[in-house]
Amino acid sequence: MIERGRREQSRLRVRLACRLITCAGDNALALVDLSRTGARVQTGAIAPPRGDAVLQWAGMEAFGTVVWARGGFCGLQFEEAIPAAWLAASRQLGETACLPDDHGRARELTRAWATGTRRL
Repeated sequence: MIERGRREQSRLRVRLACRLITCAGDNALALVDLSRTGARVQTGAIAPPRGDAVLQWAGMEAFGTVVWARGGFCGLQFEEAIPAAWLAASRQLGETACLPDDHGRARELTRAWATGTRRL
């Protein structure tokens, strides 16, 4: 689904594994929105500092700046617009390789705990 909001560029809703590299570290997170000029990443309890960052997902990499972080998410503004082909590839991946939503992940962890295959 593509959303239109305050931004000039349409946002593509996805749920893909990503890495966010900042001066504070390298974290495996979830990419939830993507446009040619920026992205929104689900960070959970990790609050990345504002400043330079590299976002990596599905063999793609974009340099940019963390411009906000709150409520378990952060927003990145890319230095240069990413190619439209990357959006198309991310959309295709989002339809086939998406991460489970938070509810689904909690259900998986609970099932693993209940069967004794995982400790909380």
